Amino acid sequence: MKNKKKNKILSLIWIATYTVMVFGATFSYFTSSRRSEIGAVATTSATIGTDLNISALYSNKDLIPMNDVDVMQGYEHKCVDINGYGACQTYSIDITNLGKKSEYTGTINFNLSGIEHLNYLILDENDNIYYDKIEIISETDQSLGPVIELENNETKNLKLVIWVPNYEYNQNNEDSAGYFSAIVSFESSNGSRVTGTISGQNNGWMIWKMKKKY
Repeated sequence: MKNKKKNKILSLIWIATYTVMVFGATFSYFTSSRRSEIGAVATTSATIGTDLNISALYSNKDLIPMNDVDVMQGYEHKCVDINGYGACQTYSIDITNLGKKSEYTGTINFNLSGIEHLNYLILDENDNIYYDKIEIISETDQSLGPVIELENNETKNLKLVIWVPNYEYNQNNEDSAGYFSAIVSFESSNGSRVTGTISGQNNGWMIWKMKKKY
């Protein structure tokens, strides 16, 4: 009887493990995650903190070089051009104040491996440009835009748009296949800090001067 129960438990564990493996394998090029570091103010009762959520909006295509002037068109077409090529990657960032009124400063730090050229910009909740085009410098803290002021339980939504800029030469060796990751951080004037991560790769497109068409 004990052996039957033991075998049944082992079977359930195997099924659960297999399900996680299959489910995990369905994710494509990019993943996002979050972790929070909640701080406490130096008083006896008040506790402050911040919540950060990052979710992928358009991230299932490899990045083909795109002209900077076409970025907004690419975003409006869900980061896919008329030929079905990937124009950009977009992530939604929600920063929520869990404590008293506070100001937040956001930064992003990219790590590039095998990809030399990447740009990004930030859109607000209405898809207006919040922070214009920035050339990504690997392993450097770069801004996510102006300081954000949030009341208690107020959330600010931003959208991070990433793309490979198009140059007038063959970029295959520089940008067609490689890996990049980024750490998104927000620090508040009340002492809390949250970070989230984004990571992914280009699998190799080997197309020179492929320009976006919309």
